[in-house]
Parts: sequence; C-alpha cells; structure tokens
Amino acid sequence: MARYRLTGRTVLVTGATGGIGAACAHAPHARGADAVLLGRATSSLSAPARRLGPERALPLTADVTEQAALDEAVARAVHRFGGLGVVFANAGTAPARQATPATIDAALFEHIVDRALSRHARLRCPLRQLEGEGRRRPLASAPADAVLSEEDPAKWG
Repeated sequence: MARYRLTGRTVLVTGATGGIGAACAHAPHARGADAVLLGRATSSLSAPARRLGPERALPLTADVTEQAALDEAVARAVHRFGGLGVVFANAGTAPARQATPATIDAALFEHIVDRALSRHARLRCPLRQLEGEGRRRPLASAPADAVLSEEDPAKWG
C-alpha cells in the first residue's frame, strides 16, 4: 500500500464542486496529496474544500472555458503547493434535458460544444506544470464522454 502514497504531490481537479469531481479530489487527498479544487461557483467549492481541510486543499473559482482564468488558477496552485502531480479534467456542464435542436438557443449550444470539445485542450497550461512520470502519460476520457454524456447532440434525436 505504501507505493500508492501521494504525500508531496498535488492533484488539480476541474469540476470539483461535487459528485465525481469531489471524489477525484478526495481519493488522492486521503493518500496524502494536496488538492486544488476548481469550479465555476465559489459557494459550491466550500463544502468539498472544508471536508479536505484548509492545510492541504485550495478551492479556486475558474471556468475551464476561460483560458486566462484557468492559467491564473494554475499559477496560484503552483505558488501554493510548488507544482502539480496529477490533473483530473472532470469539468463538464449540466445536461440540456429541456432543450432540443429546435428549441436550444445559440449561446447554450455554443457553451455545450465549447465545453465538450475544448476543455481538454485548455488544460495545456496545467499539463506543462506536471512533475515526474505523470507528465509523460496524460489521460483523457473523451471516448467515454462521447458515449455517456447527455451533451452528445446525437442523443437529442
């Protein structure tokens, strides 16, 4: 079990306000990692950050569709913890359950497509900050996202 200790590593999780994102921060934190929690709503980051504790958790408000905000959050994380060991690109958007291609407005459609297609590309800043072996093995869940996501326009009919 000792080989799975993450003491001295920092985990950055996008979409860390709850659910899968909060779990992606909690699991490595329980093994000793510091956690950087990114989300769009400061109020939604409070509870997950409180559970992890102020010494080893840093909640930061940032929207992954805004490169400048993401770059600033990464800079603050690196300043606080000294580097990044792991990046979980978990951010998404709420499913457009009430929308159909005929009723969705252009702004919402653009937001969904932008988040679905660009969120991993915008993480180039935190990926450059990765330390150690992990920087050579980036993971992405794009295939699962395309199959499982309610954001997939093909599921709309």
